[in-house]
Amino acid sequence: MKYCENCKRLTSFENKCMRCGEKNVREPQENDSVYFSTLQYPYAGMLEDVLTQHDVPHHKQGKLGAGMVARTGTLGTEQFDFFVPFGKFDEAKELYEELFAVEEKDDYPPPQPITHKTLPKRLKIWSKILYTAAVLFAGLGICSMILAIINDGTDLELPFYAGFILFMVPGVICAAIAMSFPKMIEYYQREREKYLEEKYSDEEETTDD
Repeated sequence: MKYCENCKRLTSFENKCMRCGEKNVREPQENDSVYFSTLQYPYAGMLEDVLTQHDVPHHKQGKLGAGMVARTGTLGTEQFDFFVPFGKFDEAKELYEELFAVEEKDDYPPPQPITHKTLPKRLKIWSKILYTAAVLFAGLGICSMILAIINDGTDLELPFYAGFILFMVPGVICAAIAMSFPKMIEYYQREREKYLEEKYSDEEETTDD
């Protein structure tokens, strides 16, 4: 097990960090601040209380920041990264498993679900643009449908029905693409981890030879 100073993660690879690709990994020291887990409110507060009660040093870092939470009032969706000294990592892990009754210890730490609120900034922007476009297309489609009904039996009926279809189809497509972003990110992360694992394993085998 090696330690990456860049992202403060433990990695099983000997010559490179699996998460960020940093090559300068080293043996972890007792006082190295190591990423431990990411939890959402109120579970973050529960873990913090337990670590404090058992005198386990730790650092909690919010992803949104106190200023953003104060302005938006989104404490319930705030996520916190926990870091503990490497020398206390195993103790913190035992407390975590006891607190949350983790049954699958091999799956530690539990993966955090990706939602639209935790998407990267660029994808959040594109998601909002696509949802806005979907709403506009849907509005135009509904207007076309209403006009088609109003003009029932006239020469304008069919053009308005056609307009309804022409507006609703791209609206549905925009909404579907925006809704697929979290799944796309999860798929990308899984494939990237597989690729890095295979790549670095091959590199280690080549180095050993």
